[in-house]
Amino acid sequence: MKFFGLLIYIFFLFVIYQDFKYRAISWFLFPLAIFIFVFIGLNTINFDELLFYFLINISFILLQIITLTIYFSLKTWKLTNIFKRLFGIGDLLFLITISILFSPVNFILSLLIGLFFVLIIFLIINKIVKNKRKIIPLAGALSIYYFLLFILNYYIFDINFYNDQSIINFILTLNG
Repeated sequence: MKFFGLLIYIFFLFVIYQDFKYRAISWFLFPLAIFIFVFIGLNTINFDELLFYFLINISFILLQIITLTIYFSLKTWKLTNIFKRLFGIGDLLFLITISILFSPVNFILSLLIGLFFVLIIFLIINKIVKNKRKIIPLAGALSIYYFLLFILNYYIFDINFYNDQSIINFILTLNG
């Protein structure tokens, strides 16, 4: 199973490199990663649970896409296709792919923290660098976060990302 954990890290490193260097991610990475992530999931939980978690996580991603579309459409007073300039297809495929690795609470929590992490990092970078970047390589930046999360989880936390109770117990131990 450690071999497949290594493949997760390699996937994140490929996404980081490609998204930051080329602003695009090779399409073949996603089906390959999905195959590996499903295999990892099935070694932790049963197929019905994995499918159920995946469908809930996809619903959350869909809710975000709809919310972004509504927000930018209201902002411009016309229907906006967020995939033209605001949100890449690679970003969407990345979110769908990583959603396989988490139960719903873990996915939502990790994604919200990851998006906050990306926002803070890019605000800091834009403050330091004079050539301000308006486009964030979201999949690459989130890959940095998830790479660090999985490393920390492996060496320090040991949270089962397929078990919502595991993260709830961890949060409760932080509160005392």
